[in-house]
Amino acid sequence: IPWTEEFSPKQLDQILTKSNARSGNGVFLSKEDDPIFAYAFRRYIGPGRNAVLYILSLEHEYVFRITNIGTSVTRDGQKIGLIRDNGVFFDTKNDEVARLQALPAQSINKIFIGQEEVAKIALPDAIAHKGLEVTKLDLSPLEQETVQTLAVYDLVHHLSNATD
Repeated sequence: IPWTEEFSPKQLDQILTKSNARSGNGVFLSKEDDPIFAYAFRRYIGPGRNAVLYILSLEHEYVFRITNIGTSVTRDGQKIGLIRDNGVFFDTKNDEVARLQALPAQSINKIFIGQEEVAKIALPDAIAHKGLEVTKLDLSPLEQETVQTLAVYDLVHHLSNATD
């Protein structure tokens, strides 16, 4: 079904760990248990950071390539930016677009555009009714795409780093 912020933080998933890699795939569901987006990831164990997250929704295909430099973000086959380790998302011109702020004690992360909080993400281990809560009224189309991109990245990245 089309993207909606009314998706549940619960998902159907399968995660496998082998000697040199951790991989998984799954689907995040709506409150009515309809699929919102599917994901797959592979994280290689070893020195340095080396992982790929693939996410497919009805509207977009995302590829996040994680290295020591940061996370390269591709949407619909076009590179759109880089997420640094500190959670700041830069566009291809190296201008800051948004940032993720982690609040691990609450199992939520926040998305800021400029200095304004625009959304909260309930991580999969959170007790929440919604996976994403948009806190800003009247998001522009660019802000909506930024929130979607960071939300799907953050949720799947959290799962790929979770311990068994």
